[in-house]
Amino acid sequence: MAIIKNIEKNQTKPTNTMLQLLFQEDKGKEEYSHGDPIFEAQPLITENEELQFYRNQYDVVKQQLHFIKSDLQRLGDSVTFVKGNFGGGYLKINLTQEEFKNIINNSTHVHHHNETKNGR
Repeated sequence: MAIIKNIEKNQTKPTNTMLQLLFQEDKGKEEYSHGDPIFEAQPLITENEELQFYRNQYDVVKQQLHFIKSDLQRLGDSVTFVKGNFGGGYLKINLTQEEFKNIINNSTHVHHHNETKNGR
């Protein structure tokens, strides 16, 4: 009997009190007025405008892909295999530092070259 009273005193009653507090309505809170909009209404666009937007984005991505492919082809053409005296060989890029930096700087697809509209 003492064990049951102890469980009731230390576990059941505090848990029941916490649950009642959670489900109680806060009388001091003001009700949300449905007249105030939470989000701004987005301007509606026509289907043709939406299709044109996606066509433009497709053309931009296709152009970026072309530049990436040409840069990758240029890098691939400049790589040669050099056999090492000890162990395996290695790949060597036959570009000057300036040429390599130009390829990296012209790559707009690299994530750290992109900035958001507000510059962050």
